[in-house]
Amino acid sequence: MGYYWGLNMDSEEPVHLEHLSSLSFYNDRFQYKGTSYAFDDVEHITFTATKTRHSVNFIPTGTTFETDLRLVLADGRILTITPDRGFLNREARFEAILRAAEIISEITFTKRMENYESLLEIAPELTGHGLPLIKCEAYNCVHDQLFESH
Repeated sequence: MGYYWGLNMDSEEPVHLEHLSSLSFYNDRFQYKGTSYAFDDVEHITFTATKTRHSVNFIPTGTTFETDLRLVLADGRILTITPDRGFLNREARFEAILRAAEIISEITFTKRMENYESLLEIAPELTGHGLPLIKCEAYNCVHDQLFESH
């Protein structure tokens, strides 16, 4: 499998990220909270991150960090990965989720793109005007159908 973000994924030993003690990476799978998931089962990845600096009368009062990493699996389940809890090192926990999203995204990229391309093969379908949909419109139709069914 190789190195991803400086981590040796060829090792038989699990690879851990600091501040994500419940997440382990292996050659062909990852384990989260004691359950193993194959990388090939990841169909979609949603990652959002927000860093908000707070101030009162232009005087900084602190910063909040919010992350959301969700994986849609082949069986339709949605897996939400969260960092370890704690008040200290909020930025480090924020970055740990970012790093996990990057690793999973990179490892699963080819398989996810193959899935997306196979979904687009059902297009072009005819619209009400008898014209074929462009690929973007076809993708949106398929994407909407996937998430409406879950």
